[in-house]
Amino acid sequence: MAMETKILEVKNSEEASTIQYWARFGWNLKSSQRVYNKNSHLEKRGDDIVSVTETVDFTKIILERDMSNPNYSEIVKLEKEYFSLEKVEPATAPVGKMLIKDVWAKSNKPDYRSTFEKILFFLLLIGGILLLAVFEQFDSALTMTIQVIGVIAIIASFVTKSIFKNSKIKKALANADDQLAKRLNADYNDYCNRFESSRQAALANAEKYQRAQHRMPEILKELQNLI
Repeated sequence: MAMETKILEVKNSEEASTIQYWARFGWNLKSSQRVYNKNSHLEKRGDDIVSVTETVDFTKIILERDMSNPNYSEIVKLEKEYFSLEKVEPATAPVGKMLIKDVWAKSNKPDYRSTFEKILFFLLLIGGILLLAVFEQFDSALTMTIQVIGVIAIIASFVTKSIFKNSKIKKALANADDQLAKRLNADYNDYCNRFESSRQAALANAEKYQRAQHRMPEILKELQNLI
């Protein structure tokens, strides 16, 4: 009689449930042994010497399965299928409603600023930061004035950036600029394609999970007739 064995180390409280779990796949208990060891030793921690106690406490289970069983190959096949289905994750949250173009554009704020407008943003931002950094070490009325100018430049960089971005989006939505309208339509179509792809993937995951939940009990019933 050819036997295969499986060795498991489990929590003491999980011994019975573990044996019962594997019995569904034809594994029988060969032996069970509680492993307990308590060890105390000294360790240096910084300038102190402390006593450390380490405890090992688990149950070692040895299972065996008869490989000469005429249904062995089918049992192994169903076992592998069951474990693969156990790994299927629960269905992902459904994808929300797809946004219309106007709402998508205003919420995502795609950046269609010109090169000059982007350069202006960096000049104001970097210039303001440099004014603050260079004159931070000086203490005079002129220095404070320059630092205020630096703060204003930094604020202005972000204000102008927002104004330019919103202006471009409005023109694109109103079809007031053909190039901007084309860019916006291309980006929106890409968003729609990605949304649909995510929705289809979510539906596929949900269907896969449902099939797994339906198939797993069937496998256990088939195993009962084979073991």
